[in-house]
Formats: sequence, C-alpha cells, structure tokens
Amino acid sequence: MSIKKITLTIALGTLISAASVGAMAGGMGFDQAGTQWLKNVNTTQSTVTRAEVKNEVIMARQQGTLNISNTTYPVVAQSSAVPRSRSAVRSEAIQSVKNGQVSDLYTGG
Repeated sequence: MSIKKITLTIALGTLISAASVGAMAGGMGFDQAGTQWLKNVNTTQSTVTRAEVKNEVIMARQQGTLNISNTTYPVVAQSSAVPRSRSAVRSEAIQSVKNGQVSDLYTGG
C-alpha cells in the first residue's frame, strides 16, 4: 500500500468519525436555546433610587447601625523580617549558589 493510499484512508476514517460524533451530539436532547441553565429571578422594580440607597448607607454608618464595614479591608499583614538592602540580598544569593543551595524557583540573573 502506498503512502498516498494510507493517508487517504486515515483522512477518510477521521472524516467519518467526526461526522458520526456530530450526528450523535445532534440527537442528545440539548436545549437549543440554553435556557436550562437560567434561574428564575424575581425582577420586580425597586421602589427606591440609587441615590436614596447611598444616603441610607451613609446614615447607617453615621449611626453605627451598619453591620458591614469595609474600612479594615483588605487586612495589611505586617512583616516581622529585618529589612535588608538589595546588595545584601544579592550577595546572599551568590553565596548560596556557591554553596550549592540553588532553588528551582529562582529565575533571576
């Protein structure tokens, strides 16, 4: 069998396989509109405006009745490490390479 016939046979087999998979997927009963994933959401109109809600939040903060406060978010972590200069860190890295303690995560030069 020649290379041309082998290639043609493989291509024909791939085409037939793809066609059969497409035919099977077409008959699997998927909802064409995709509405099976949507939730029923209550869409009633609001009785207050955006400005009124903002004013309510401001008043609740002033009165201390607002349960949620994002004034401390995000939490800033304090470092307990002793600050070092760039040259000190660089010389430490060079020394660790000389000692054979090389990290696979280090990508610097």
